Amino acid sequence: MGPPEYNHLIRLAGLLLKYYVLGGFCFSIVCILLAGFGAFQLIGLLLAAAGPIFWRLAVFIFCLIAVGILAEAFR
Repeated sequence: MGPPEYNHLIRLAGLLLKYYVLGGFCFSIVCILLAGFGAFQLIGLLLAAAGPIFWRLAVFIFCLIAVGILAEAFR
């Protein structure tokens, strides 16, 4: 018996979540490196620019997971 076959939406949401977490990790490393170089104003600028994008992506991925779960439940 193999692994269960999930809905395409759930697989897509899992893939997006993986790259979202990877992007957040890389963004935090960039912020730490910039702090080490003393570019605190640039960190604030990056957070102000990328913060809303990260929030919107998180809400989108959450909604995609919810729709995938509902589609799997009705299947």
